[in-house]
Amino acid sequence: MAKYSKKLYKEIDRIIEYYEEHDNFNFLQKIVKFMAEGIEYIDEKYFIISKDQIKYFVTEAMKIWENDGSPEKLKKINVEYTNKINELKPFREILENKEEKSAMNCVLCILENGHDDPTNQFIYDFIELQIFDLEKLNIEEKIIKGLMEKYFGEIIGNKK
Repeated sequence: MAKYSKKLYKEIDRIIEYYEEHDNFNFLQKIVKFMAEGIEYIDEKYFIISKDQIKYFVTEAMKIWENDGSPEKLKKINVEYTNKINELKPFREILENKEEKSAMNCVLCILENGHDDPTNQFIYDFIELQIFDLEKLNIEEKIIKGLMEKYFGEIIGNKK
């Protein structure tokens, strides 16, 4: 497992703090785009279904996120995705395999909109858990930093 630096996690905390102060749909869309792009770096061997199928589900979810992030529409895609992977492998077995579980979680985060959660737990799940799962999947820190700079450079102070 790759081990991310404390500096990276401090930058994640800054993004979360920013979101807490600027809780709006536009910023949420940025987070989702960051997460969707991060999925592209996950090795296909960790997914239960093909990377093309993953791309389909993420693309369909991104269309919803670009429009209004409808929780109902995302739930339909979520159910379709979970049914598809469950046809090939029982969830119990997926949950027992840390890499498969992490890859599945990275996709599931995009297929859900819990933005109305008053505790903002949604944002912690979005950012912290996504990063934790990417770390488990050995995605290099420099890739994550590059994505963070691309989407959140003005917040973490790395955008020129």
